[in-house]
Amino acid sequence: MKILFEDFFLYAEINWSKPVIYENARDFCYEIDKEYNFYKITGKYSKYPHRLFYIGKTYYQYINIRLKQKDHKERINTISKNYPRFKVYVSFGAVKFSDYNFNEKRISEKRIDDIESLLIYSNDNDYLQNRSKVFSLNVKNQYKIINKGYSSPLYREIAYGIFYK
Repeated sequence: MKILFEDFFLYAEINWSKPVIYENARDFCYEIDKEYNFYKITGKYSKYPHRLFYIGKTYYQYINIRLKQKDHKERINTISKNYPRFKVYVSFGAVKFSDYNFNEKRISEKRIDDIESLLIYSNDNDYLQNRSKVFSLNVKNQYKIINKGYSSPLYREIAYGIFYK
């Protein structure tokens, strides 16, 4: 498959940090999360790969503050109850738009929301806690998203738009 109308695509790279134990991310990561727009909560059990529990975004607040909010406290309690053997982690994701779209590289709240929606939609699984965006995808722009760094269990590349073969 090839991209049609390549000039209309927004190219975004998300560089994911090494996973940090959830409690440490919530309580101690306030200094490092200034540059990050996304976070993912994963769980790991034994030697099995990380399982994706949640993908979130921040635009006006720090991730560690977001993790302390009531809905996240309830979410982590649910995860801990449903998956008691899993150790829970958080990874931080910093987005950068490619220079290919020289006039489209600004980060905006709408673009952050679009990318979060596409990450959730494309990585839907039985463990995922925030599946509502799977059923209400509302993205108007075309995107190509590259996940770099410690991106597991996310797909390395996601594209949304018009393609041809």
